[in-house]
Amino acid sequence: MDSHPTPLEAVKALWAAWEKSGAEGVLRHMSPDAEWVSYEGRTYRGREEDQAYVTELRNHDVHMEPRPYSFEPHGDDCVIVAGGLRTRSPRGLSDVQRHWLYRVKNGEIIHVESLSSREDAVRAAERVCQPAG
Repeated sequence: MDSHPTPLEAVKALWAAWEKSGAEGVLRHMSPDAEWVSYEGRTYRGREEDQAYVTELRNHDVHMEPRPYSFEPHGDDCVIVAGGLRTRSPRGLSDVQRHWLYRVKNGEIIHVESLSSREDAVRAAERVCQPAG
């Protein structure tokens, strides 16, 4: 019997951690070797690089306020989250629609990717996720 949360449960727990603890809480839900593809298209691999990304944002006074609108399981191990992302920085305020693709293995997030549209998220899921089966 599998004692791990489902991918949907794991992703919802990650979002709850964001609400409670911000990026630091999110990192606790990610696998130590997780891959994180930022909205700028940069890829961070592993806890050390993921933490460095969070620190870099903080050092540049960038504050992100993501809001999930819906959670859509995709394949056996992925979830696409539709939402909004408000970013405040010294350069100003940005408020955009975003889609995040999460891949989950053994209850831990192993891949996160921020995309600009559902279509992009579905294409990424076809590349990253295991088909339903």
